[in-house]
Amino acid sequence: MLGAIVGAGVLAAVGAVNAASGGSAKPIAVSEVVPKSVFDELKFMDQQLTKAIAEAGKGEAVRPRIDNIKKAKFQLIDSQFGDLVDGVKGSTWFRELDCVDVQLRLAQTYETLSNAEHFKQFLEKDIPGFLENAQKCKEKLETALGKANQPEKVSITESDTWAHNASIGKSNICINVKTTPPQAFISAGLAGPGNYTASLPKTPLHSDGTRQVGATITEAGSYTDTLRVYDKSGTQTATTTHTFTVAPPPQDGPDPAFGPSCPAPTK
Repeated sequence: MLGAIVGAGVLAAVGAVNAASGGSAKPIAVSEVVPKSVFDELKFMDQQLTKAIAEAGKGEAVRPRIDNIKKAKFQLIDSQFGDLVDGVKGSTWFRELDCVDVQLRLAQTYETLSNAEHFKQFLEKDIPGFLENAQKCKEKLETALGKANQPEKVSITESDTWAHNASIGKSNICINVKTTPPQAFISAGLAGPGNYTASLPKTPLHSDGTRQVGATITEAGSYTDTLRVYDKSGTQTATTTHTFTVAPPPQDGPDPAFGPSCPAPTK
């Protein structure tokens, strides 16, 4: 059976012994201290709001204050919401949804004011623009989510070789496999001269997405392998087919381009 050459050993869960013999587990310490920069931003926003309230009460322009507060708000969001949500930074979610909200509020406000006849001709024409801006902000978030959640393109690289044992009339074919990015499982099929076939059922790959699979043969000639790899959920992510020629004894195959060497059969 394909794969009998390698990988026949018992796979143990590394670290299980240590976990059982190391006594009670200690919790990982997590800092609960809020960064000083957060309070600095909040204090700055409070100062700007206090000044804006006083200036507005005097009939003065407060637009610069509002701009300062908005800038501080987004700096706070960017610094505190960098973790990914569905592949997109939390700060991006906040920014784009906040943009949608602002544009919708502007559209609502203008619609309300335009009900007054003397404002209608000045304000009503701007409402479609606000709604279009809200739509663009929503589309920016959609685009970011689309880019973050595109299916990974998986590639399979293989290095084929063989090793003879002429004294017993058998040879081993070895196929070193590497997946990028690393995948979780592999299955394989091999076909050769005289209706030769061998197969490997779905088998775990190493954590780095590599494995050597192989089969024992008795005849040189042209062989074709078909490799299929799968992600952690067991979903097939890539397949490849490759044909190579096994030279007759005593000519062993080339050194593998990567991975372990190919052992000759012993029995």
